Amino acid sequence: YQRRVHGGQPAPFYVTPKLSFHKDQGRVSVMVGLKGGGIGISEKGIQEVKCRVQLPQNTESVSLSSTQGNHTFDTVTKELRWDIGRIGSQKAPSLTGSINAAGGTEFPDCGSPNVLVDFRLPLIALSGLKIDSVSLLNEKYKPYKGTRAMSKSGQYTIRTA
Repeated sequence: YQRRVHGGQPAPFYVTPKLSFHKDQGRVSVMVGLKGGGIGISEKGIQEVKCRVQLPQNTESVSLSSTQGNHTFDTVTKELRWDIGRIGSQKAPSLTGSINAAGGTEFPDCGSPNVLVDFRLPLIALSGLKIDSVSLLNEKYKPYKGTRAMSKSGQYTIRTA
C-alpha cells in the first residue's frame, strides 16, 4: 500500500551537491550525512543509499574518488551513479573529482543538474503515520500484535544551485 502524505517529517539526512563547469572541465563534489549526528535513527542507519546525477551530454570522461561505496559513469546515458550502501553515525561519505568534455567542446550553460537519491530507512515512518490498534478476530492462536515502520524513497530530488 502506498500513499502520498503531506506534512510529514523531513528526511533525517542531508545531501550537499556542488557541481561547477568551466569551459571543457568541471568539478563534482557530493556529500551525504546524517542530520544531528543521527539522533533518532536506529543503529541500522539509513540503508541502500544511492545517488544519481545526470551530467551534460558532451561529458567524455570522469575522474572520481569516493570515501564509501562504488561509483560508475554510464558513457551512453551520461549518468553518474554512486551506490553508497549504509550510512551510520560514522564520517559522512563523499564523492569528489573532475569531469571532462569531449575533445574541443565546452560544457553548455544549462545550470546545475539535480541529484536523485534513493534510500531505505528501517523502523521510522517519515510520513508520520501511526497505527493506533490492531484487531484480529476468529484466530485460535494468540498472535503478536506489533507493527514496524519502514520508509522507502520514491522520487527524492535534491536541487543544486
